[in-house]
Amino acid sequence: MSQRCRVTTLLALLVASLLATAAVPAYGQERGNPNWFVRVGGYLWLSNIDGSNTAANIDVPVTDSVLEASWAMRLEVGKWRLRAIVDLSRAALANSLLPSSSGGLSGFYDFSMTTFEFRGAAQIGSFSSRQAVEVYGGVRHVRQQQDLRLTAPVVDESVTESWTEPIFGSRYFAEVGRRFWFSMLIDVGGLSIGSDFTWVLDGELGFRLSPPVDLTFRYRYMETQYDNGKSGSEAYVWDGGQAQGWFLGVVFNR
Repeated sequence: MSQRCRVTTLLALLVASLLATAAVPAYGQERGNPNWFVRVGGYLWLSNIDGSNTAANIDVPVTDSVLEASWAMRLEVGKWRLRAIVDLSRAALANSLLPSSSGGLSGFYDFSMTTFEFRGAAQIGSFSSRQAVEVYGGVRHVRQQQDLRLTAPVVDESVTESWTEPIFGSRYFAEVGRRFWFSMLIDVGGLSIGSDFTWVLDGELGFRLSPPVDLTFRYRYMETQYDNGKSGSEAYVWDGGQAQGWFLGVVFNR
């Protein structure tokens, strides 16, 4: 699926949710709640990673059309209009390199990426349980590891690169009928502090199975441009790197 198709799909879901909320009653109690609340979610992430990686003085095309099973977690704690949001996820991709498709490289690579995000959010506008707009700021920490086992050229090395960057964004939430809800999150980060630039688009559709349990279907797209500014064997670049995919989750509310 192209980037334009991904964005169009999420925007279509947002428009549909806005139309639906005009005609149906609210069901949830999390928004518009002056008391403490907690949300904990666990997700199976069918992830896909794509980008050009420079590590150990080797340019490696990290790409595959297959969705790999990965995982993600989210914790939200809040009261009144304020909340803290913590996201933790990990995705990985391992592949063989063939000279005909990788510029003469042959061998094997194993690329992994772990992402930790913390957001402090505040609801703005109407204090309602039916829909909400939040603005937030926070930090994102990314750790990438590239294990290279190449036969041409001969390379047997593991490289780890980490960076921390500021993030800013907003999230929209709406009830869609008595048991369904929808949210869309968008943020930007880096701005030459950490990565050169990173942006995220994240849409989620939830079904309230019972008052404490939601089942959710979510899509996330993150694109990053990172260069540590070093040269030679110390250079590390994640050029136009994309991490995206579909999440199947269970969320517990209290």
